[in-house]
Amino acid sequence: MAQANIINFPKNYQTLIAKGNDYFDAKAWTNALDCYQQAYDLQVSLSLNILMVTTLKRLGKYDQAVALAEEYLDQYLKEGHLRTYFYLVLLVDNHEFIQAQRFVDYLVETTHQQDIEKLIQLRSRRYTQQHGDFIATQIKQSFALVNDTATQAMGQIQRLKQLPLAAYLEALAIVLDNEFIHPLYKTELLSFIAPLNIDQNLNMTWFKQKRQVTLNTLPKTYQTATFLQAQTALAAAFDQDPVIGEKAMEELNLQFLLLYPFADDIVSKSTNWAQVLHESVLGLPMTDVRQKDIWDWQSRLRKLMDMLIN
Repeated sequence: MAQANIINFPKNYQTLIAKGNDYFDAKAWTNALDCYQQAYDLQVSLSLNILMVTTLKRLGKYDQAVALAEEYLDQYLKEGHLRTYFYLVLLVDNHEFIQAQRFVDYLVETTHQQDIEKLIQLRSRRYTQQHGDFIATQIKQSFALVNDTATQAMGQIQRLKQLPLAAYLEALAIVLDNEFIHPLYKTELLSFIAPLNIDQNLNMTWFKQKRQVTLNTLPKTYQTATFLQAQTALAAAFDQDPVIGEKAMEELNLQFLLLYPFADDIVSKSTNWAQVLHESVLGLPMTDVRQKDIWDWQSRLRKLMDMLIN
């Protein structure tokens, strides 16, 4: 944030906040933010975070306000009342309609939940009416995920996440059915709406297979019971070598991310899956030909991981 040349007193934490409050009361938002930022550089706190987020909102800098609030996301959601409500309104202001919907259940009061849902519907409808061409362009840009670099792809995914739900689902249908789009991007987009329990089915090309995804039965996380069992078995296998074990755990996480939402269909025996991963990380040969399918799957997944790096 740009620093205005207005601070002519010692950079005392409380003094900076008091001066910022004076500017805030005078509606001199930029100057207030300058003081708060200098204080925040000295000592971070939830109360000061709220002041800065509020000031950024007054300045119309919603994206910066959201990013700053997320430094204390747990605290904004934990309260369940006005602070949570404030954060969800901020998300709507930043056109993060789906993200706001994902957090509605954190609100304790039913009336607050209803108010936010009405606000999401109203603002989504207005945004769709006012930005139809932009929305259409973003949906069309979903095809670019085929050739985008990982950085470009995550940027495009973030833009899709800021679309109204109907447009997001339209883009999602395109992405899921395209066999050339990396599975990790499909996971990111699918898991994002998993908490919403949407009553809709979509076609998905998943590792050359044609499948149907029922959105209201999506796993809320890739860390299913099967994953947790494999994780436990892998931790035991690397009990004497935690450094290499950490690398194996990272790979296990990526494997289940890539296999979402049908990982449990492939990993039928989590202990066998962990055993093969243990052997492959150590560079050992296959010890049981009955586990060839697992070796083949893990090799396939490893190649997909490499694609994101190269």
